[in-house]
Amino acid sequence: ALDIARQGGDVIVTYRGSLEQAEAVVADIRALGRKAIALPLDMAQTASFPAFADSLGSALASVWGRATFDHLINNAG
Repeated sequence: ALDIARQGGDVIVTYRGSLEQAEAVVADIRALGRKAIALPLDMAQTASFPAFADSLGSALASVWGRATFDHLINNAG
């Protein structure tokens, strides 16, 4: 996420267990002059996906003024 920000990208960080760690990454990205947010997402809880999609849509609209994103990088672990 930090490398993406260093290259000029904005980032949506997802986290499962540690909001504090996710917020620290978001703060580091913002310190680089990029936009970033953290959203909770547990891939093992598929019932939570609609709520995540709603949160994602709201974040895209409020932070970036758009309804879509350009790239998805999935990194588990």
